Amino acid sequence: MHRTTPILAPPPPRAASGTNRLPVIARRRTLSLALPAASGPYSKPFAPPAYLAHSSYYRSFFTTPPEDTDLFGEPKENRVKLSEGLASVDDAAPSPVILLPTCWDNEDRCALIDVSTDALGCSFGGSAKYGDRDAAAVRANRPIPPQTGIYYFEVHIVNAGAKGFIGVGVSHRSVPLSRLPGWEPNSWGYHADDGFSFSSRGTGVPYGPRCTTGDVVGCGIDFTAHEYHPGEESVAGRCFFTKNGEWLGYAFDVYGKLYPSVGLRTPGEIIRANFGSEPFKYDIETLVRDRKRVLNDSVINTAIPPSLFLPSPPPAIPSLLPTSTSERVNETLQSLVSSYLIHHGYTSSASAFLNQIHEERVERSRGLVPSGASTTTAPPPLPPLDPQPMMSPSDSLARAEIRRRLIEGDVERSIALTQKHYPAVLVDEDDEGGMLFKLRLRSFVEGILRTSSSASPTTSPKGKAKALSEDDDVAMAPVEDAPSALDSMLELGRALQTEYGSDTRPKVQEALTLTFSLWAYEDPRSQAGPVGLLVSDAAREALADELNSAILVSQRLPPMPQLESMVRHANAAVKLLGDIGDGGAALLSHPLVFRP
Repeated sequence: MHRTTPILAPPPPRAASGTNRLPVIARRRTLSLALPAASGPYSKPFAPPAYLAHSSYYRSFFTTPPEDTDLFGEPKENRVKLSEGLASVDDAAPSPVILLPTCWDNEDRCALIDVSTDALGCSFGGSAKYGDRDAAAVRANRPIPPQTGIYYFEVHIVNAGAKGFIGVGVSHRSVPLSRLPGWEPNSWGYHADDGFSFSSRGTGVPYGPRCTTGDVVGCGIDFTAHEYHPGEESVAGRCFFTKNGEWLGYAFDVYGKLYPSVGLRTPGEIIRANFGSEPFKYDIETLVRDRKRVLNDSVINTAIPPSLFLPSPPPAIPSLLPTSTSERVNETLQSLVSSYLIHHGYTSSASAFLNQIHEERVERSRGLVPSGASTTTAPPPLPPLDPQPMMSPSDSLARAEIRRRLIEGDVERSIALTQKHYPAVLVDEDDEGGMLFKLRLRSFVEGILRTSSSASPTTSPKGKAKALSEDDDVAMAPVEDAPSALDSMLELGRALQTEYGSDTRPKVQEALTLTFSLWAYEDPRSQAGPVGLLVSDAAREALADELNSAILVSQRLPPMPQLESMVRHANAAVKLLGDIGDGGAALLSHPLVFRP
């Protein structure tokens, strides 16, 4: 489709080509260089380039629209809100579908450019009689997603033609296609004929070497290499170029929704693009690794504001208080870790950890005694540190025992202990059936596993025993004789079907159907998908966490430890930043996931 621009006054002439803004007039199209016309908007499908695997959005990248997206490549809106991200530390929210540029868009090109059948090659079909007014450009089929962190593509100059007036760069969709990249506002480019870079205006600046037939020009956008200044237009990133695999440096800042673009101007010019379907000439992965390392180092080295420090443990004796920022950070981390251990019922570890903190504080107070002063006076005595500052020791021990039994697969004993200490937890019901329903289903699952000839409740898929408790050696749940175990499972199954078979809650019926389907498998642990997940150790741990949180809520205590809450908040914030286009957030290390 041919697009024209308003008549513009020409700036002062310049010897180098590609700088004049001359009026666009009607042009007579000449015969192209025998590149067959593209027959469709997409090239051959290919896997997302390997260097994009460093982005946390890699699983969301597609080169062809999945079945649940728009046929024209527009992904469904799936942005995760901060509140939704806080709901799951495992990033269980569905990932957005992000489509990558894959080829030149036959519907977004100047009439003087011919696009090849695979939509990767382009040739100039004009006469060059009108100089710069014969310039023609084409854009890629999709914009560059900032969630890539760093995006890169290459253009092979198959033939430089008469004068090699070829421009490679990026532009907004609104930029006229009768101009080379970089000549117009919202357009940026590197020109092969003179090595100049052009940043949204007709005057270029020296940047790199000239390029000709056989050269490969690479163009990349580093969405992590920019600074945001309030009041200024948001900068998307910095554009860089390469030649034959050699880095040429950053050229200029770019912003907005960017499309890969190439421009041609004289007969004989032919190029071919590589959007990642083939290996690149430039080692782009090394650059991505370096930028990722720098970003993560900057996060690690970020100073923590004093306002975020937690109070020092009692008593507030001056000689025992931290004397430096690093010590304050250390005490804050200690407080977070101890509360995490206490929350999940690791009483032995929590007590040992708090005793270690006690000893460190005493040693620090002794180290603060001035040189030459009498050391006969012992530091002020410290009262015993209660390992359960928010609950009684018996409560913590009860929760720990309930959790241990459930992790071991002894669900019936776990139910009995819960009924004894926290009966209200087993009374409440919700859309998923309530805690008692879930525990009874788990009891059925454990019974199936015990009757299975090739599975053991404490054996991992690799056949190695798994340590399920940090404080005690794990004892296997009692193994019944096969006939009695089978009878027990049949009795439990009938009871569940009688009580919940006519339940109208969809999630209850779904859970019941999945659980009863275990009868069909000789070895459920060898199955994949929902069945394999249901019988996995991870499912036990998840249910134990849910039961522990329900107990805490019933005692009017926080259902989540401070440390886990902070991690969830950090992960959700990073995810939200990435969703709104912060490339740096996409390259941060994989979010932390806490599993007790």
